[in-house]
Amino acid sequence: MIQNLTVSDVTTWLRKQAREFNRIADTLEQTFSSPLLPPSSPIHTSNNTPVRAQHIATYLKKKGASRAKSMAEFFCVPVDTIDTLIAQNEHLFEIGERGWIKLISEPSNGAQKQEEVDQELNSL
Repeated sequence: MIQNLTVSDVTTWLRKQAREFNRIADTLEQTFSSPLLPPSSPIHTSNNTPVRAQHIATYLKKKGASRAKSMAEFFCVPVDTIDTLIAQNEHLFEIGERGWIKLISEPSNGAQKQEEVDQELNSL
C-alpha cells in the first residue's frame, strides 16, 4: 500500500491531519485562554485561598500601586472581584488617576495575623 501512494495522496492526507490538529488547537485555546472563572465558581487564588482585602493590601505594600487588572491577573480572579473588594474596603484603598490603586491604611488583621497573609501571598 505504501509503495502505491502518490505525492498527491500524501499531501492530501497531511492537509487533512493539519486541519484536524488546527481544530484541536483552536478548541484548547478557547478553553484555556480565559483566566476568568465561570461566574458561579467561588473566587479563589491559585492555591484555593479566598482573596481578601488583606491580600490586596499586602500586594500593594510590595508594589506601591497597581491597577485592578494587574491584581486580578496576579490573584487569578476576575477584575470585578478586585473592584468589589476595593469598593467594600474603600477606607483602605485610594483609586488615583488612570485607575492606579494605592494603599492608604493598613487593614485590621482580625483573626488572621499579617504574617499568615504574607505567607499565603508569597505561596501564589
